[in-house]
Amino acid sequence: MIRILFLILVLYSCSKEKRAYNKLDGIWEVTQARIVDGQGFTFYDDSPTGTIEFQSNTKVCSATFAFSYENLSEVLFIIYDTLDYNSATFVLNNKGEQLEIFQGGFGSLSDKFRIMVLTKDALVIEYYDYLNYKLKRFTLRKK
Repeated sequence: MIRILFLILVLYSCSKEKRAYNKLDGIWEVTQARIVDGQGFTFYDDSPTGTIEFQSNTKVCSATFAFSYENLSEVLFIIYDTLDYNSATFVLNNKGEQLEIFQGGFGSLSDKFRIMVLTKDALVIEYYDYLNYKLKRFTLRKK
């Protein structure tokens, strides 16, 4: 009985991950960028540019996002930022709840995105940019 339940759980997990790969497959256009800096200030860019393309059969993705936001310090200035992957390798972890992108192939340094929303036409992902002390969230829609 326990073996049967374990087998059902394993099959359900594999099936859930496969569904996530299928939903992720294709070209996604970024519609909003949200940045929370190390001091807790939240910034939005409602007109970012760029796309990310996932090819689930080869586990390869390419992305170019450009977004900007104003710093609210004493001297106002605009911060320009990008997210760029060129034929990077990706994998879904935690039953499709985490997206890990490897710029130099598996085994290299990676960015780990938490998948907040994944439907057939909506995707929300976020990751912590350790170099800049910022939590970055991207809202995307399927093209």
